[in-house]
Amino acid sequence: MGVPINGQILAWARKRSHLSLEEVATKAEQSVETIESWEKELDTPTYPQLEKLAYSIYKRPIAIFFLPTPPDEKIESSFRTLPDGDYSKLPSPVERAIRTARVFQLNLYELHNGSNPNQERLSSLLGLRKDSSASSLPVRVRDFLGVSIEAQFGWSDADDAFKNWRRNVEATGIFIFKAPFRDDSFSGFCLYDSEFPIIYVNNSMAKARQIFTVFHELAHIILQTSGLDPTDQSYFSSLPEPNAKIEAECNAFAGNFLVPVSALRNQLKVSSPTEDDIKTLARKFNVSRQVILRRLYDMGKVAKARFEKLDEQWAKEFRDSSPSSGGNFYRNKVAYLGDSYISLVLKRYYSTAITQEQAVDYLNIKLNQLAGLETLAVQ
Repeated sequence: MGVPINGQILAWARKRSHLSLEEVATKAEQSVETIESWEKELDTPTYPQLEKLAYSIYKRPIAIFFLPTPPDEKIESSFRTLPDGDYSKLPSPVERAIRTARVFQLNLYELHNGSNPNQERLSSLLGLRKDSSASSLPVRVRDFLGVSIEAQFGWSDADDAFKNWRRNVEATGIFIFKAPFRDDSFSGFCLYDSEFPIIYVNNSMAKARQIFTVFHELAHIILQTSGLDPTDQSYFSSLPEPNAKIEAECNAFAGNFLVPVSALRNQLKVSSPTEDDIKTLARKFNVSRQVILRRLYDMGKVAKARFEKLDEQWAKEFRDSSPSSGGNFYRNKVAYLGDSYISLVLKRYYSTAITQEQAVDYLNIKLNQLAGLETLAVQ
């Protein structure tokens, strides 16, 4: 039985993938006439056939094929903190992640009938910027989230810390998604929206870097801008001055938020910290060594030459390290989508507000994967 999809979007997705009718027909194991009939809505693919088109050929969330019109994919309109000419140079995995994030944003609008249930808390969070200085904003946001430095120290490791930070940020109405970009040039991005802002994190990065990315992007959202977070900080020098200032503010916010200077002073037992001291502090705060190094440099505890040497050395170690891959599909899916989003979709499904087919569309999985995800998600 065929599914009623938008043929215009099928044709759009094929052209965006730079594929001919013949190439799609070969990959889909169908005739050219069949593919053409689907695009002209003279016939419709079955759900398994649509899954193959979406996931294997066009590399897009299946829900996109049910939209009334093709989505706007102009990156320029969302990200103002990119140098001129860089839009076409974004790595394809990052482009795909941005497209997926936009679909998740549309999903949230549909699942919540157009209104964020945490809009009051979201508005209160965004309102903190109005009467806060750059130095006091991290303190006020931490108080707003209700996470003390003692609670942060109590988390067992960076993985535990990420889960706790995610839970507290999502309680404000900001959803956090993850995906393995398999590219270390960007650690994440955010899509600002007045109802459903989204933070998207590169899961190929170390957990400590993922945590920093969450708060760099949270700063963007508080400043009401979308942004991309590159791992090469020299990138900022090519930005126009106003945009470079935004990125500097976001970096400063994340560092001040995760490692408050008063807490760092209390934990610092020596006047000239060694590399081992920095590593110990990084584990204590559940951040990267480079975050601690930068904070110590700003405090005058590390000389400029030493800061630059260690910063370059650790950045090289990061670039040379291989991102982890593989693992259990369902556990990965829970990590990528997050408990809040999965629970939202399953709640709507169990209440019969959405169908089984709609549920798998929202979760960006195949129909035969729903049971496995349900089993893990309800544990």
